[in-house]
Amino acid sequence: MKKIATSLAVLALCGFAHNAMANGTFQPLPFSQNWSNIALITVNDDWSSVPGVIGFLGNHDLAGAVTAVDPQTLTTNVSVSDTVIANQAAPNTLTAGGVAEFDGIADPVVALNGSGTADAPYIILHINTGGFTGVNVSYNLRDIDASADNASMQVVLQYRLGVAGAWTNVAGSYVADASAGPSLTLSTPVSVALPAACDNQAQVQLRVMTTNAAGNDEWIGIDDISISGTPSGMPIGVNLGWNDCGTTVATSNRLFACNDNLTTHNLVGSFKLGYDIPDFVGVSGVVDVTTSGGSLPAWWQFGPGGCREGALSLGTVGALAGCVNPYSGGNQGGGFVLELGPAPDRFRVRFDWVRDTPAPVSGTALNSAFVLSMSSAGTVEEGFGICAGCNVPACMVLNALEISSLSLGRARIIENADVRNWASWQGGTGTCPGATDSRKSTWGAVKTRFR
Repeated sequence: MKKIATSLAVLALCGFAHNAMANGTFQPLPFSQNWSNIALITVNDDWSSVPGVIGFLGNHDLAGAVTAVDPQTLTTNVSVSDTVIANQAAPNTLTAGGVAEFDGIADPVVALNGSGTADAPYIILHINTGGFTGVNVSYNLRDIDASADNASMQVVLQYRLGVAGAWTNVAGSYVADASAGPSLTLSTPVSVALPAACDNQAQVQLRVMTTNAAGNDEWIGIDDISISGTPSGMPIGVNLGWNDCGTTVATSNRLFACNDNLTTHNLVGSFKLGYDIPDFVGVSGVVDVTTSGGSLPAWWQFGPGGCREGALSLGTVGALAGCVNPYSGGNQGGGFVLELGPAPDRFRVRFDWVRDTPAPVSGTALNSAFVLSMSSAGTVEEGFGICAGCNVPACMVLNALEISSLSLGRARIIENADVRNWASWQGGTGTCPGATDSRKSTWGAVKTRFR
């Protein structure tokens, strides 16, 4: 497929507010991790390649009885650096406390072990439950220490909404002793339902924690993690229309007499996300255009060297009838790429449109996403040749729209219509079935071209 890149206007990229050695991006459901990919952790204290999971030493500086503390009583946050002892192969002899990755054993796993400095080591899972209710969390607690050590290894699962504040114990998750011994191993399954407060939330943190046991601690792996839920049924989808966010018949088709070079035609995309996000930063999308007649008319040739080079642009998203403007109050900009094909009468527009400061977006509202502006330059002769084909029917289909969030990264890729994800030109509905589908992530498709 031939690709033609237009000039990039402004592309404001927001970074994630996490340690550079960790990946605290909130992961959509369903989520799973079984540690079989031993390339995820290769360097001590580096979680950057593990999506949504970070391990911590958990030094609570407990006074008095510093062993055998019930982890259910520890609900405060502990500001300690993320940690992991990478590339381990001998759980029977590794005496350091904290979090370790055992990739040199038959079934690799990340495990916890308490100590005098690691009072309550834990891992945090960053989960985005948006669009889901009845969320269930399951994992296996694996005693991988077959040494003579034999201690009562307590483990609990806790949750909180957002990234700050106290933790709450998840009912049914407490295990009084996830170990066996001496010289034995054990696997203890845990499967619990999160409370309703965790439904449809953009940011849910889950903490699996043990504490420093009396006697010699044993390594307890947190394995076969699986988190799933039931789709909430909230409306999710994209719309496409002319000039505003309305989904009426009037906005579905654009009729133009092809009698001037001054009229601007604005194709407007909008979306319903299905859940609230606190920090929207932009969208990335794919619009497919198919014309009738078997070949792309000169009027529809917008790329370099085309008859109407520069006649297509990304317009500023302002106040539009029928939807909320998520770019209001911030600077906005972006860029796009044209891809010709796969058939002679088709082309694709891939675009990114972002705002420079994050803003909340309602999951139930219809939000404006982008404006593709098409000028009429070259329609009639004014000192230069006419670009023929303005009267040729065409259909535009919004096949994919990716919503991005500062804290979530990719919040959601929407590939289904809310009411109508297509719009026609000169009555060209018959060309709509010819638009090609898009099933790939598009966020960053443009950025990499302009670095």
